[in-house]
Amino acid sequence: TLRYWIGCSQRVCFPSGVAIPDLDSVQTETRFKRQRLERTSRKQPDCSGLFRLDISKESVNVFKKISDDILSASHGGTQWSSDLEDGRRRGYGFPPWSGVERLAKHKIKFYMFEFDEPCFKEQAKLDEMRNINASVSLQESNLWTPDIEHATNETLLKHHVFGSVFSNIAKLQPLIDSKYRKYLALDQLIALQPNYQPLTQTDAGKVSHLNLHVDQPRYEGFGVLIVTIAIKGNGTVVLLDEKPEPHVKNRDKDAWSFDLHEAQCYVLSGDARNKCLHGVLPHGERTSLNLRFGLHGSSQDDKEETVSFEAEFDQHW
Repeated sequence: TLRYWIGCSQRVCFPSGVAIPDLDSVQTETRFKRQRLERTSRKQPDCSGLFRLDISKESVNVFKKISDDILSASHGGTQWSSDLEDGRRRGYGFPPWSGVERLAKHKIKFYMFEFDEPCFKEQAKLDEMRNINASVSLQESNLWTPDIEHATNETLLKHHVFGSVFSNIAKLQPLIDSKYRKYLALDQLIALQPNYQPLTQTDAGKVSHLNLHVDQPRYEGFGVLIVTIAIKGNGTVVLLDEKPEPHVKNRDKDAWSFDLHEAQCYVLSGDARNKCLHGVLPHGERTSLNLRFGLHGSSQDDKEETVSFEAEFDQHW
């Protein structure tokens, strides 16, 4: 049985025997060709830029409250796809230092990449409107709560609870490639995206998986670094590098899978974020929260605020 690894400068071992799912059953809705993963006996290399971290139950509760606040304020969010029967829901929460305006400033299109064709102009407008309607501006009260435990006799101190739990995730900074580390910071947090996957997508019994895809950084899949927190329920995360070595003929595709349980998170950075497809097969009803850090900019954008879309992402596609 193959043993799969996550990590770059530090390897994190997952239990052996984690099977790569048959992804022929995953109906991809992107332009990428569906592939079947074949298990091989060769040594599996690391997936560069992929990390997993256990977080405390207390921290998960904080993220859950923020996630619930976002979905409540956005009236349940919006469906993941244009299918009105899609039971999967998501929303966007923008912290005070961010917002839809920040996306517009860097010419990020707030709709699906697949709709960026003249024939899909109306669908693009509708998708953008759905995302905007599912977006909320987080207030200080969403991210700060009174800290009774550390209150003094003179005053009731306000404790930055979100910043406190975020510090746990920031422990991953030394493992991340140096050119991305500055983006794993609160002031680089662009949006918090809660996601809900029901047990089934429709009454017909469709599986509520997250299809193999790449988050398109100049569209609704923005973010230099993406941290996904498992708030409720478990799932199997799958990554696929279809072109590990384009110059080598008949090179096998690289694939990784690992189970993600409640109170765990994983980070997509570098090749794992820019080069690999990823998907999630839930083991049941599942809720997660994406933290999207930093933006990919066009060549005309301020290089101090963004990373190059062409150099970091577009070269792979």
